[in-house]
Amino acid sequence: MTIGELTFSLSHFAYQYWLAFLAVIALAALIYILMQQRRRKQMLRFSNMEMLEKVAPKQPKPWRHIPVAVTLVGLMFLTFAAA
Repeated sequence: MTIGELTFSLSHFAYQYWLAFLAVIALAALIYILMQQRRRKQMLRFSNMEMLEKVAPKQPKPWRHIPVAVTLVGLMFLTFAAA
C-alpha cells in the first residue's frame, strides 16, 4: 500500500464471519423504517380526527430518529471492531 492509495479487502479482517452481522443491522434498519410507515398508516385510520389532533402531536420531530441512527452506527462500528 502506498501513500494516497487505500485498498479494501476482506482478507484484512481477522474474523470475516463477523461481517455477516452487518446484514442483521441492515434488517433492523429496514424493520424500523417499516414500523414508522405502519405507524403513519394507523394514525390515518383513526376514527375521530378531532380527538386525534388533541392526542397526537401536530408534526413528529425528525429528532426522534437520532437515537436509532446512533445505535445502528454504533453497532456497525462494533461489528468492524470485532472483525
